[in-house]
Amino acid sequence: MANTIILIKKYGIIFGAVILGLFLAKAFFTKKISIYNFNSTLPGAETFLSLNKTNDKLEIGGLLLKNKVTHFFINSEKSLNNINVHMAYKPGQKEIKIGVRGKESDPFIYKSLYFDQINSLTWDMISQNGLVLYQKNRQFENVADFLKQMPTDKKIGIYQVDTNSLVPYFFAKKNNSKTIINTPIRGNATAYVLVPSGDLKIKITKQDMNIYDGTDVLNASLTLSGVKIAEVSIPDDGFADKSKSQTAPQIYELNINNAKPGVYKLDFKFDSASNDSVITKIEINQEKVVFGGSLLVWNAMPTNFYTTSTKINASTSWPESIQNLKVNDKADLAIKDTKTKFGFDLAKIITDKNVNDLYKITSPKGNINFGTGDYFSFSPESYFDVAIIKAQVLTTAINQADLEKNFDFILTTLTPIKEDNYWLVSDLNLNPSDYSLTGDKIFFSLEVPELDKQGGSLEVGGMTVS
Repeated sequence: MANTIILIKKYGIIFGAVILGLFLAKAFFTKKISIYNFNSTLPGAETFLSLNKTNDKLEIGGLLLKNKVTHFFINSEKSLNNINVHMAYKPGQKEIKIGVRGKESDPFIYKSLYFDQINSLTWDMISQNGLVLYQKNRQFENVADFLKQMPTDKKIGIYQVDTNSLVPYFFAKKNNSKTIINTPIRGNATAYVLVPSGDLKIKITKQDMNIYDGTDVLNASLTLSGVKIAEVSIPDDGFADKSKSQTAPQIYELNINNAKPGVYKLDFKFDSASNDSVITKIEINQEKVVFGGSLLVWNAMPTNFYTTSTKINASTSWPESIQNLKVNDKADLAIKDTKTKFGFDLAKIITDKNVNDLYKITSPKGNINFGTGDYFSFSPESYFDVAIIKAQVLTTAINQADLEKNFDFILTTLTPIKEDNYWLVSDLNLNPSDYSLTGDKIFFSLEVPELDKQGGSLEVGGMTVS
């Protein structure tokens, strides 16, 4: 049976006792209850006196929230399978959201309780699988059809949509798909792996060079939506000197069974001041793998990079690797010396490229630092857009008139609000599996980003987390 966690904001001793008693009387016969008595105020809030007559009930007192950010935690239940947030508050704010995390070291993952610009829309609205689609003019009968046939000539806005949840709509798992990267990488690097479904298996091969003193440890970590899913540490090979001695390559694995669909961030970080080690091979049982930022290719061999980014940069530290890069097998990009980081604007160099085509950049000699303004891959088949959906992320900076005039579709996870006697009421469901809630506490962050611009306080009539 579900466990229920209740945070009670006291409306007054008598009223609070009556409500609690009625709740427990009902719950006693229906489900197991765990009661967590909260202080009469949230941290950074204060009580106030108000008389709100609702039907035949007189509510005395409430909360006045005066901080933009309010942190609190509750004890976690081992059998927790749902978290429900119910909150009543007075109108006047632009945005109210709540973040959840399982450990204090994790970032908060947010869902919105209220976003004025969307909650005020009068457009046609449909919902499916937790996604809500607003259409200025009704064109689609369900959200799935919209995602499969998104109009390229219409402007789309998204608000608090975890794009990982959209991956199954755009990509299908191919049988026996895999990516093998044999290009040696020296130093830190960041890759992004697209997982439509199934298991995620990553095999990493590391070779220490031992041309400098000191141990060489490679740490590889896998995160999804900012939450660490798995990590592995590949130790030094046993030669912590500059003898140039080498052992057999070290091979370690990161495996996730029944991986949640999404874009996984794979970080490689060397615990070595001299980067005295090389990732010689990466094997992944997925088709789509790209790199972000920049990395050092350590191979002295021709190497191809593929990207949609128009901005790239390249440099080398070795005189023998001064070279001309080729773009689409024709235009030259000159790396002229070993002291300069060269930047290039490919849009000015290649003027006849189709919008959806990739740029191919060839390094004939290798041994270069290469990076882009976005992402790149080592094969055209591996490339994908990490953003998943081409849409503008909405923030409180956009006003209502501009949103209604300039956008055609809004995709969100925001639950429509209700109104109850001058109060706005929001209900929000949170799936514990999205937050890696494995500890004995659940941490919350209640945030009102523009509180200081909207009166400096939020009147809360009640909040329940169950």
